[in-house]
Amino acid sequence: MINNMRITISERFKPFTHLSGSSALLPFSTFCCEVYPALIRVYNLEGTHKKLLNEIPLNVNGIVEGFTMQQDIEKGCLKVWGKGAQGYFRYRIQATDSGKSFKIITEKEPAGTSLFVNIPQTEKVEPIQPIAFENLSFGISKSQDWAMVLRRQKMMEILPFWFRLGQLVPSLSPHEPNIADTGTLYLLKDAYRALEEKDPEKLIKLLEMLFLAGFEGLLVPRMEDDQKQGLNVPPLDMSKTASPLTLLSDGKNLIKRMIIDRTSDNIQILPCLPAKFHCGRMLNVRIPEIGFFNLEWSKKTIRRICFQPCESSQLTFQFPNNVKTFRLRRHRDGSTQPQICGQPIGFSAGERYLFDNFKR
Repeated sequence: MINNMRITISERFKPFTHLSGSSALLPFSTFCCEVYPALIRVYNLEGTHKKLLNEIPLNVNGIVEGFTMQQDIEKGCLKVWGKGAQGYFRYRIQATDSGKSFKIITEKEPAGTSLFVNIPQTEKVEPIQPIAFENLSFGISKSQDWAMVLRRQKMMEILPFWFRLGQLVPSLSPHEPNIADTGTLYLLKDAYRALEEKDPEKLIKLLEMLFLAGFEGLLVPRMEDDQKQGLNVPPLDMSKTASPLTLLSDGKNLIKRMIIDRTSDNIQILPCLPAKFHCGRMLNVRIPEIGFFNLEWSKKTIRRICFQPCESSQLTFQFPNNVKTFRLRRHRDGSTQPQICGQPIGFSAGERYLFDNFKR
């Protein structure tokens, strides 16, 4: 029975690029790094426009083979490696001081050379220990080479990255519905309206537009569509204070609410999921004052829910596709009870429950 309570996701989030000059967010900070084989530019994204903070040269000469920048979302850092004329090099960039600064740690450099001439080497920096991630998968397991991801342009593949990365940036502005309606944030507000209207097909089209207009590099948010793609993004209103990081932090909340939402003591499962998102899993989902959920669905129908309440309460559940009954199992004693959808159910704090055997 314990195995039946487990829902897992095997994918690991480590997108990468081989393109010189690509940019990526530094997890757990407001910094963005634009990385070349022989130069790093660091920007701050707290304001409406990104601000250049530093330019860091590298002692790299000649053609660089296998140049790669990887955003290791699992470990919360950027990794860069390649082979120049003098030999192989590898380093990582990591946020420190609660995201207020960063360190560059050389892991490998050619013998007899110093990769960073003007940067004193620091003591070993321990990785930031992230909190338990809320995790999402729509069953897509393809190469995370970002050039290929952009070419495929499949939201089922992109949204899990967006959802995970949105948990690694600070929220610098009021949450929806108080998002400033300026620049690309206007598209985010439109997407929230489609969510409230329970219009999943309109919502996914708006998210596609928002992805194209509001991001560059490896999901680096921006306030303007610099590529002029004809997406009708409203001009920036300079009288309004805003940060592009809102696209990640509040975009993450929107993606979560597509799959599980709450109104008072009513929990809505898959309330606004587009038809082509026919299968998926979501783990460690926290609903404040309610508890933690793991979910699995396939063929557009919910299959299993694991629930651990944080306090004793009575809740009702709503399911899609005319689900009328399901089975509720307590982990502690293995007892089961048939349940009718829409009727209140009592839950005990600290206990674990399994919902399955959903029937129409």
